[in-house]
Amino acid sequence: MAVGAEACEEAAERLRSQVVDAGDDGPSMLIVVERAQDLDNSGCEDAIADLVREAVGAEQVVIAEADSAFFNSSYGLAGGFRGGRSGISLQPNGDDSQAFSVDYRGVSTDQMLEGRGFLVTRGTPELIQVAVPISLADRGIEVQLDGNRVPEPTV
Repeated sequence: MAVGAEACEEAAERLRSQVVDAGDDGPSMLIVVERAQDLDNSGCEDAIADLVREAVGAEQVVIAEADSAFFNSSYGLAGGFRGGRSGISLQPNGDDSQAFSVDYRGVSTDQMLEGRGFLVTRGTPELIQVAVPISLADRGIEVQLDGNRVPEPTV
């Protein structure tokens, strides 16, 4: 885990080296980048973009979380993430289709409920539903501060 531009750059360079050294027979890797838009223009974006390109080329898993506007760019760090044309777009609007260069036609925004979206694999979208946890309060369960649960109301 790395926090801050300098630490992210060092981690990206180290991980890229590991991906290259491992080759095709190396162990599987999962690389996760949270708040990717915060790293754009931060000084570490080139190292992360190089890592992403190398990892995607080696068929490793790369997950980047960012707002949809970030992924609509083809340049800089966003361009590196878009190269594989694969990902998940939850509750997409019309602009989100640019992120994976796909067309989400046939599904209206009214059908895009919470947790619904598209799994895009190499540019091919598939409609999905991701489980959304229901809070205890939504289920009518009260939790006291000491952690003891008040019984569910009967209907």
